[in-house]
Order: sequence, then structure tokens, then C-alpha cells
Amino acid sequence: MEPFPDSDITFPNLFFPENILDLYGKHVENGGLRAAHGGHMAYVPSNGVFPAAMGDFLADTLCTYAGRSTESPGGVAMNNMLLEWMAEVFGYPDGFQGNLTSGGSSATVIAMATAR
Repeated sequence: MEPFPDSDITFPNLFFPENILDLYGKHVENGGLRAAHGGHMAYVPSNGVFPAAMGDFLADTLCTYAGRSTESPGGVAMNNMLLEWMAEVFGYPDGFQGNLTSGGSSATVIAMATAR
């Protein structure tokens, strides 16, 4: 059985980069709705938009650890600038401190430990 019955790409040739991109475009990207489109108003899933994709690309390729200023003073400074900017946007007072996490699970654990 072929992995994609309506495709003319055979199994041994499936793993060539041009075939992978073709299959992704045909069967994944164009197979549903575009939730990242500005006109899509139904719900907000975690879908890629260009600035987020570029940030993810840079983080994945450069692998900068921004957890401590010893390893990456620029990365920590950027995290702090983002937190200060968000505090200003949401009207928090001067001296506000926060934390950037990798996702909801770690954010929940940190919030529960802080509330304790």
C-alpha cells in the first residue's frame, strides 16, 4: 500500500526533500482550513505565523540557552526587555517581574509553586 494513494510518488522516492515538500503541501498544508489567516474568526489554535516561525527557527538552529546571563547575556537581556514591555502593555507597576516558559505545563507548575 502506498502512503498517499492519490500521489504519483512511490515509496522509495518518498524521502527526497522535493517529494517531502510536495507531499506536505498537497496533503497537509492544503488539506484543511487556514487558521492563521486573518479572515479566520472561529477559534485561535496554536498555528504558525511568520514572525513566530522565524523566532522558532533561530532558537532551534542557534540553540541559545537564555536561562542564565553567564551563558547568554544577550538572550537574558532580550527576555527581560520582553517582560518589561509586556508589563508596560498590561499596565503593571514598575518593578514587575515575570518568567518566560516553554509552554502551559511548565507555566502551571511554576504558578502552583509560586502560589504555595
